[in-house]
Amino acid sequence: MSAVRPAENLLEQVAENALDDDYYVVRAGEPYGDRSATTPAVGVVVAVLAALLTITAVQTQNDRPGSDLERRTLAADVADRRDVLAARQGAAEALRDQVAALQGGAGAETSTDVASDTVLAGGRALRGTALVVTMAGSPDGERAGRLTVQDLLTVVNGLWYAGAEAISVGGQRLTSESAISSIDGNLTVNFSRIEVPVRIVALGDGASLRSRLESNPAGRYLAGRADSAGISVGMAPSDDEEVPSAPEEQTDLRRAEPLPASADDARGEG
Repeated sequence: MSAVRPAENLLEQVAENALDDDYYVVRAGEPYGDRSATTPAVGVVVAVLAALLTITAVQTQNDRPGSDLERRTLAADVADRRDVLAARQGAAEALRDQVAALQGGAGAETSTDVASDTVLAGGRALRGTALVVTMAGSPDGERAGRLTVQDLLTVVNGLWYAGAEAISVGGQRLTSESAISSIDGNLTVNFSRIEVPVRIVALGDGASLRSRLESNPAGRYLAGRADSAGISVGMAPSDDEEVPSAPEEQTDLRRAEPLPASADDARGEG
């Protein structure tokens, strides 16, 4: 009797066990296991999968209107911004045309231009509605209560800021070359001594000038000076006031002339 080699035994075992035991059971016509326990579990899994698919479909359907609304809103915003850009470009073109027209006519000065410049320079007396401001020092004569140059300058700047069209201080017309100062303890405007109480006339709508003066920093300064030093400040609109013309030396109209472009400027522009 010959001995069986281990390799042959191993091959035989592999051949015999190549198929699962259940295969042989089914082939023999026997029922395959107890399916009664697995059927409900399969049903539950199918139901869960169906529910998940339904929820996903509903969520997608619900999200679609929001997405569509966002796209429509974004498209509308883009269209609005394009309209705004087009309008601004049109305005820029119009402004460029105006600048070109003004540059073209800059050299042609008319008599109307001269008259307007004369008024602005203070070369002509003016009359109209106004706000009249009257200022004086403290009645007790204390040094801190004296009317100062700073008080007058603050009121004048506040009136210009409020929209005054022309201003006189103590009967002196103010221009770009006017000076308010103090000489030997006396207040002066255009180097002419003025009397206290000082009367300031600002042409324009009196009520509006008063309201704007009281609400701007100059008005708050005056209120503080009245409380701390006792200076007096009176304001009253007037229907008819006059501001005189400025001294002749201040109304001489002068214009600057543009210099020709230098060689360095020409190279820089190129």
